[in-house]
Amino acid sequence: MRYLKGTKELGLKYGGTTTGKPIVVGFADADWASDKETRRSVTGYLFTLNGGAISWASKLQPTVALSTSESEYMAACYAAQEAIHLRRLLGSLGFTQGEPTTIYEDNMGCIGMSENPIMHQRSKHIDIRFHFLRETVANRQVLLNFIPTMEQLADLLTKALPKAMTQGLRDQVLGYQRA
Repeated sequence: MRYLKGTKELGLKYGGTTTGKPIVVGFADADWASDKETRRSVTGYLFTLNGGAISWASKLQPTVALSTSESEYMAACYAAQEAIHLRRLLGSLGFTQGEPTTIYEDNMGCIGMSENPIMHQRSKHIDIRFHFLRETVANRQVLLNFIPTMEQLADLLTKALPKAMTQGLRDQVLGYQRA
């Protein structure tokens, strides 16, 4: 309640683009082995449309990840599924997106696994359903780009952060504006 009272002047604002086309951008992150009982990781993703948040999720991953890269890979897969859904939704509204949807990820190992199926030793144990990410990257529906951890908006959804960092990341969500 204290947070709601202290942020009642914040609101989402959606801006336009110079091309007039809606632009969807995603952020994906994971907090590796954060559940103390099951050692499962927490997945978080956030999508913006023209600067305003439109879709976000935070959930426990269904299996234990053996590394940070693997947990980030699973988080990016969930984000890719959401990106495909948003692309189809916008397409049904007449806004077909020809270029890949950018998803920002702060783990280079995850990005490498999504682009290189040769990394067999590192990824052969990963459940097949998560290799959907490789397919979306190969088909150019999704593009994973690196973003420094301090700019990873999905951190808001995966872990408890100090107040200053929470406020800083919140302020980076371009859609937030003081009323």
